[in-house]
Amino acid sequence: MAQQEQKRKEEEREKQIQGFLMCERYGEALDTARLAIEEFPKQDAFRKLATEAEALKKEQDDRERARNEMQRRVREINSKINQDKITDAIDLAQQTMESMGPDPNVTQLLQGAEEKRKKKDEAEKKVSAVQALVNKGDHAGATQMFNEVMATQIFQASDPRMQELKGKITNLASGQQPAATQMYSAAKTVVQKPAGTAKKDKTAAAKPASDLTQVSESAQNIPAAGFSATKVIGTGEKPGAKKDGAVPKRSDSVGKETGARRAEGVAPDATVIAGPAARQAAAATGMPAEPRPSGSVAAAAPRVTAPQPKPGSDVMGQILPILRRPPVLAGIGLVVVVLLAVALWPHKTNGGTPSDSDLKLKQQAAELWQNRQFDQSEQIWQGLAKSKSPLQADAVNQVNQIEQKRAEEQKRFDDAEALLKDKKDYAGAQQAFQDVIQMNLWHFDDATRDLETAKAGLSATDVQKQEQDHFNQGVTLYLAKDFEKARKEFRAVMDLNIAGSTLKPQAENYLGKIRQSGTDQKTYDTAVQALKDERWTEAKEQFQEVINRKGAQSADAKKQLPVVEKALQTVGTFEDNLKASSFRAAKAAADSAQQWSKTHETLLKELHAAEQQQFDQIKNNAQAAEAKSDTAAIQRAQDELHVFGGRAEDPALAAPMRELEKHLADAYSKATEKNGDKAAFETAQQHFELAKQRKDIETLSHGVSQEFQRIANGSGIYRDQAALYVKTTIPNAIQALTQTAGKLVLPALSCGPGRGAAEAPSVAGSVSCAKLDASAPLEWVGTPMVDFPDVANKPGKLPYSFTVMVTIEPGGNVKIDKEGDADKDFFKKVKDASKHWKTTAPKSDGKPVTVRFPLTITFQR
Repeated sequence: MAQQEQKRKEEEREKQIQGFLMCERYGEALDTARLAIEEFPKQDAFRKLATEAEALKKEQDDRERARNEMQRRVREINSKINQDKITDAIDLAQQTMESMGPDPNVTQLLQGAEEKRKKKDEAEKKVSAVQALVNKGDHAGATQMFNEVMATQIFQASDPRMQELKGKITNLASGQQPAATQMYSAAKTVVQKPAGTAKKDKTAAAKPASDLTQVSESAQNIPAAGFSATKVIGTGEKPGAKKDGAVPKRSDSVGKETGARRAEGVAPDATVIAGPAARQAAAATGMPAEPRPSGSVAAAAPRVTAPQPKPGSDVMGQILPILRRPPVLAGIGLVVVVLLAVALWPHKTNGGTPSDSDLKLKQQAAELWQNRQFDQSEQIWQGLAKSKSPLQADAVNQVNQIEQKRAEEQKRFDDAEALLKDKKDYAGAQQAFQDVIQMNLWHFDDATRDLETAKAGLSATDVQKQEQDHFNQGVTLYLAKDFEKARKEFRAVMDLNIAGSTLKPQAENYLGKIRQSGTDQKTYDTAVQALKDERWTEAKEQFQEVINRKGAQSADAKKQLPVVEKALQTVGTFEDNLKASSFRAAKAAADSAQQWSKTHETLLKELHAAEQQQFDQIKNNAQAAEAKSDTAAIQRAQDELHVFGGRAEDPALAAPMRELEKHLADAYSKATEKNGDKAAFETAQQHFELAKQRKDIETLSHGVSQEFQRIANGSGIYRDQAALYVKTTIPNAIQALTQTAGKLVLPALSCGPGRGAAEAPSVAGSVSCAKLDASAPLEWVGTPMVDFPDVANKPGKLPYSFTVMVTIEPGGNVKIDKEGDADKDFFKKVKDASKHWKTTAPKSDGKPVTVRFPLTITFQR
């Protein structure tokens, strides 16, 4: 009773462990198995179960760690992309895919990062283009390009560069031109202007503000932090000569000096412009800015009253030293350059200066466009295009550009919609919607919304495809009984965990089937029985299945598998030799299997049956040749018997072979006496004439030619005449039949022992004609022909002969190489035609070989 109770407990414990394994609760299975080992130390089954559970738990833990690591890397890649560390994100994604394999989330992030880097590079180029357009004063072009940059969403509106560009574009819209103002950081002091210039100064002061820039009173309150010597020209102003003695521009080196340097002399009423640093300094001091008179700008330095010169002083003596100073001369040069640049600045004119109302409309159109009110902007441009104002041409151009942009955007948007909704091409739709978004026009919001739909569709498609691939591979492996690999594929389907998946339940069902497909012990026992019965193929499959499943009997199966593989290798070697009729080699292979009695007996039976079958075939051929008194056929039978005798190993066939050999010799003598050389030659002539009358080129080139070839190979009195037929008469007859078709028929081959064929050096194991078997003459299969080249029609070209090197492979395939200096046109025709030529298999000692020999071809009509 105690033993029965212990056995019952053992069975219950084993069922419990198996249940844990089936539910993939490998940790619990391992703990239970270890407890069972302590409780039943004499049972090896629990040790095997513990080993299996430990291996499965390790695999499960590795898979979980890999999944966690993949998720961590996905988060890190996404974080780098959000931090605009695009290069680091791309590197990490590529490293992840190389080290951990493909993953749809990583692939999607990598594609997004690469696309973002590409967009960023393009946006940087556009930023440079915006800056260039601003520098050129092209407000419309700069506005459009700036909108395209912002539409990429690469740069934020708070970006200092974008704010700076937007400010510059706004200045262009208000009519201000970018000034080439030189800023100075050093404080400047204004000294008194010589008295001789007072009259001119008064005259200059009386001029309108639109012509000259005056120093505002408020400028006197600005600390001397910097100034600009450039005159600001407003809208509608004309450049002219400056008459108020402007301060000349300093050199760069002067601009970099500190305020400690001594002040340069400047006229007290000189025109100066306060730079940004000066205005900021003024604001910092808390000094109020006075209202600025129209047409004046702020001065960068306070007005300082200099001591008045004494009456009667030399005015020129005071002016000339000032003018000779380098800063003054540089300033004068700068003023001249600025005035020339303004005067020569290219501007469109169309019958006069635009009116203030037209300019306001133009500015309004540009602002509406910048604010994405495209239709309202277009309406204003259309109105200007219909007017007869100087802006008409520019307005017509703007309207045309707007219409072109609308058409281009609409077409691209329609293409994107078709790819998304009709073709379900989410990748193509994503790219198309991104193009529309980059245009930043009417369909910007629609494209942004549909882009998210396309991205979601693409992501879902990628994951679903991956799930389908794993499932299909798992089914294939399951049907091939590779349960271990199939289980991994179905497990991958489960790990993807796609919501609403129809494949997940099926994968789970397959996993259950694999667990219940049978125990390793049963499979192992079946394999052992197949091994005992010497059913090698079945035994190998069963042992391999046990090994692949890594079960308890896996180690024992690995020990048995080499024995099975050695037996299968021996059988394979035997069968290969038997197919090649290498009976003695096959016998050696069969003898090496003597340790497996059933296999050895089976192989010997197959060997003797094959030898007997081949001998019977030779005997039947000999009897047929004897009945026809066909001496050539009798000779072939004799040759076949001779070759067979050199390969056969069955002692039981020795006596029958000797008897058949003697019988064939008698039969040949009788056939020769009966037919005679003359009769054979006359028969061949009759066949020649009959084929010629029927215009049967095939019979002439093959059957008739072979008849004369056999006579020529003999030793009779008609040997030479038969050889003449082979080399000349038959080829000429065939040539006459094919003359109208523009083809040349090759003569019969004379490659064999004693046929006088020229020798050729051996290449890559090839043999010469003299080493071929006499019993297997080399002959053309079919009628080898060559087309005449076009140059053959030229006078004096025919007859033309040249020699080629012919290589015939063991299968009868023909290859041609040039030998000597041959005409390229004739050789090309021969080379092309040789691809369709074929011969009987060349043999040496009964084995197929490669033969190489020269062949002379003569083209003649």
